[in-house]
Amino acid sequence: MDILSINNDIKKEINVDAEGKAKFTIRGTARLLGVTHPVLLKHFQSGNLEPSELAKMLMDAGFEGGNLLEFSSDGIPDTAFSVIALYYAFYAGRNCIEEARLVLLSFSSVGVRAWAQNVTN
Repeated sequence: MDILSINNDIKKEINVDAEGKAKFTIRGTARLLGVTHPVLLKHFQSGNLEPSELAKMLMDAGFEGGNLLEFSSDGIPDTAFSVIALYYAFYAGRNCIEEARLVLLSFSSVGVRAWAQNVTN
């Protein structure tokens, strides 16, 4: 997957605020990573009870377990999206998805480029 040339259909699933922070819809996240949105919802709902491995990773990244369900209404922050992509790329066991690995690799190369441009400007 070439992240720089995603189709226009998925663009409506992403919102970027004035500070440049992105939020993804659950459906958009699911489509980009090759999972279903009900599976993501299940992970987010587990944050209150017995957290799934993904919910634990999100909590380790600083997100509150009880607030994970708010992703469904408020959107998934870009920093949470990267954790979700990492989970499905490498940590989901038999549920690892090649599409998630490709997205993560594409984003990491763009991130390295952005960092280098920021440091040198």
